[in-house]
Amino acid sequence: MAFVIVHSNMQPRYFHLMLVPMVIVIALGCDEIMRLAHASTPSRRQPENLDPPSLRRKGGIIALKTALVAVLAVALGINIVESIRFVTHPEYTFVDAARNVARLIAADRSHPHLLLSISGSDISLITGVPSICDDFGTQDLETKAVQYKPGWYAAWNELDEGTMSDITPHFRLREVAKFKAFDDPDRNLLILYRMTPRIKRASRRAPAESAD
Repeated sequence: MAFVIVHSNMQPRYFHLMLVPMVIVIALGCDEIMRLAHASTPSRRQPENLDPPSLRRKGGIIALKTALVAVLAVALGINIVESIRFVTHPEYTFVDAARNVARLIAADRSHPHLLLSISGSDISLITGVPSICDDFGTQDLETKAVQYKPGWYAAWNELDEGTMSDITPHFRLREVAKFKAFDDPDRNLLILYRMTPRIKRASRRAPAESAD
C-alpha cells in the first residue's frame, strides 16, 4: 500500500498486479475482525462473562471494528465526491493538446507528418496522425528514427538525455509549441519539436598520387 501511495503512478501497470492480492488480503482481514467481534458478543441464552481480560479484549475488538468502519466510510465518501466531480466537470486537456499537435503538423504540408512520441498511439487514436513510439518496440530509437524518418517529435516536459543522444546525430530539433495536458508533474506539458534531417557532408580526400 505504501508503494502505491508514495510512487503515485497514474499508469495501472505499475501497481495493478500487487493491488489485487492486496485488496483480497485486506478484505480477509476485515472479515476476520468482524468474525472476532461477533464471537466476542455474548449470546442472549448465556450469561455474559464480565471478567476484566474478556472485557478489555471485547472493547479492543469493538474499537478496532468501529475505526475500520469509519476509515472505510471516509474513503468511500471521498471517492464518491471525487468521482462525481470528475463526471460533472470533465477536462479534456490531453485531447485538446493532441488536436493542437495535429493542427500544427497538418499546417506544415512540405514536411513529413509522421510523429515520433511515447504517447504517439494515443495522439493517433484521437487525431489520426500517423505515429511511431520512441520507447517500445523491437528496434532501438536511433534505428527507428533513421529508418522511418519522422518529421515531428512530441516529448513530455523535457528532452531525455538518452533520447537526445539517439536523435541529435541525425536530426535537428526545434521546439514549436507547448501544451498543457495532465495534472501529473511528470506529464503536465506536451512539447512538440520539428525534426529536420542533418545533411551529412561527404569527406573529401586528396587523390592518391600515381606511382611512376
